[in-house]
Amino acid sequence: MKLLHKLVLTYIISSTYAFAAYYNTLPKGVRVLDYRNITTTRINSSYNQSQQVTPYKYSIDLNADLIAQVDPLIRDEMETIKAISPNAYNMFSVGEYGIEADAAVNVNVFGLGWGITDQLTVYFGVPFYRTEVDVLYKRIKGDNHSATAEELHKMGRDDIDGLYQGAVDYLSNVNIDAPFFQSILVDEFNYKPVGRWVGHDFGDTEVGAIYRLTNLKDRGAAIQFGAVLPTGYVEDPSIIQDISFGDGQMDLFFEVGGGIFISRDTVINSSIRYTHQLAGSREMRVPEDEDFTLSDKTAEFEYKLGDKIDIIMNSEFAYNDWLEWRAGYELNITQESKYFSEYAEANRILASGTDTMAHNLRLGATVSSIKLFQQKKFLLPASIDFSILHMLSGQNIPKMSRFELQFRMFF
Repeated sequence: MKLLHKLVLTYIISSTYAFAAYYNTLPKGVRVLDYRNITTTRINSSYNQSQQVTPYKYSIDLNADLIAQVDPLIRDEMETIKAISPNAYNMFSVGEYGIEADAAVNVNVFGLGWGITDQLTVYFGVPFYRTEVDVLYKRIKGDNHSATAEELHKMGRDDIDGLYQGAVDYLSNVNIDAPFFQSILVDEFNYKPVGRWVGHDFGDTEVGAIYRLTNLKDRGAAIQFGAVLPTGYVEDPSIIQDISFGDGQMDLFFEVGGGIFISRDTVINSSIRYTHQLAGSREMRVPEDEDFTLSDKTAEFEYKLGDKIDIIMNSEFAYNDWLEWRAGYELNITQESKYFSEYAEANRILASGTDTMAHNLRLGATVSSIKLFQQKKFLLPASIDFSILHMLSGQNIPKMSRFELQFRMFF
């Protein structure tokens, strides 16, 4: 699993074309153009399996094995030391260095809805992602040359002491910086150079329909169903900081929800969506260690991503004919994924930690001219919506908040 593998972000068009009450659909023949911009806060940590916040980072101990493989000029000296004193060889370390990642994501979603009948609305939406990822380097722990030298001195070999001191003097002139790490990642693990990465491409496209089940004035229910098509970019296994904009396979979803007006100006909505993710296959890295998942080997993996459940509850209050306030709670759950290949341990490592959960609070406001248009007080039926989605807690998921701006125009 790559450094930012779990930064995969999804957009949800659920209820995009439900207005005020969840069960509302477009009148027959009416269309709506929909644009949504989603911007995240900086993403540099995630909630782990224990729902504790952990930063996105790796640490690398520049021990004798790595130094010998990366720097041929010192390989013979290291092998000689290993032959004389395996303990000293195993102790040797130039230091521990860390790689930290930081990312931000911006998504523009373009959609269109159409009222086929007064009860049936069809729609589609396609997102376009722009992502920036920065990878930083820093020293975590210093070298242990003194302890290693003491271990060698126990052997009583002055020639080995001198050999070791020569190796240390040489390494003291090696600049342990970003290019040095690049040489390890590129030469040893066959990754592309790491640093600042900017990606922009399309994500997976959602197509669906909303069918209103009731015709009651102050309450109602509706269903949504459709598919998420694999039109999105899928990460390159040779780029550590790459982020997928799509899953690489099709999803099918079904949603049911309803709303009830508890007063003339206040409606309470709730919905639940189940998404079944179909199986797929793609080339991935083959991790061999759960704690250090960088790998120089790639293979074709069959996979079945975990099915998803999204539960939304909110309340909307109409302050007047053109302004509404909204507050709600959202729960997102994803079951554990499964991977299939000839590498049984890699299958287990890739699946580990893929079951996710997030508890979110959403606050928002909508400025709309729909009622004013119906009252013939405004020329154009449209709306602008702004909301903030704040993650309260989670499990195996990036820690972030989202800011969303949505514009709708009806015609």
